[in-house]
Amino acid sequence: MQLANLGLIAGLIGTAIISLFLSVLLRQNRTVMRRVEEATQQLGLKESQLRMALENMPGAMWLVDKDLRLVFANDQYKEIYGDPGGLVVPGASMVDVVRQEAELGILGGSSEGDVSAIVEERVASYKSPASSAFEDRKQDGGYVQLKRNPTADGHVISVATDVSESKKAEQELAERTNLLQAVLGAMTQGIVAFNKDLKLVTWNRRFLEIRDYPPELIKVGAPFEDLMRHDMERGEFEDDDPELGLQELVSRARRFEDHAFERQRPNGACIEVRGGPIPGGGFVSTYNDITERKRAETELRGKMDELEKFSEVAVGRELRMIQLKEEINSLLKQLGRKPVHEIAE
Repeated sequence: MQLANLGLIAGLIGTAIISLFLSVLLRQNRTVMRRVEEATQQLGLKESQLRMALENMPGAMWLVDKDLRLVFANDQYKEIYGDPGGLVVPGASMVDVVRQEAELGILGGSSEGDVSAIVEERVASYKSPASSAFEDRKQDGGYVQLKRNPTADGHVISVATDVSESKKAEQELAERTNLLQAVLGAMTQGIVAFNKDLKLVTWNRRFLEIRDYPPELIKVGAPFEDLMRHDMERGEFEDDDPELGLQELVSRARRFEDHAFERQRPNGACIEVRGGPIPGGGFVSTYNDITERKRAETELRGKMDELEKFSEVAVGRELRMIQLKEEINSLLKQLGRKPVHEIAE
């Protein structure tokens, strides 16, 4: 009887322990489930926020897996690249998507115009472990800067930014620059400009001809001091001021003042230099080769001096002739004869 009672008691205790264990386990499970649910909600919220951010970013963004399948693409992707075939959906083959875009003629690159070559080039960029960049055309004719980067898990993320405005500005700047270069090239004067840091900004062919600088010295960003040092080494300033030092030349230039002077070079050529400051700092100077003008002026002065001397001689002779005529007329009168020379009053 006692053994039976002990067995019953043991069974009850075991049941109680199991019930307690199950109760604790259930409570823990509920806690875990609640935490999982909260984490899932947080993950969903963050995913929603991330998706919202991606949809509102200024450019297109898309993610491709290691099997070249599209994982995600924001709405801007279709706005930029278009999707007439309805291919741009999660799970789509990027080979097909790229071919569609190549056929639309909006993908740039080294093989532009050759659809098969473009597809091969772009697919290779998805497989490459290195970053890549392309310049594409939008459907409306604008420009897109595409940058592609692999991720650590084998995916590839691509971001395309609309650079139409900056591209347009670059083209307009290039056109203005070409026009300016054409104008500068057609000038008979040499022209050169330095910025506020006394770095060479622009020049024309005539400037190089007049100043005879070596090509390796003249480049954008070349210091004014280097040009002056070169001039001093070949004696360009010996006829101006033999005591003039390099730093004094640089100091004068840094004043950015109006300037106008003439100078004879060691080779005998004469140049006229005029210029002044430019907005924002710096200065511009024009150079004229006035060698022929100076030669003509020298020759003219010689002719004028000669004419003046001849004129003095001629006037003297004329006065003597008048004097002689007067003396002859006077002698004739003394002899009672009629004067033979008329003399103007």
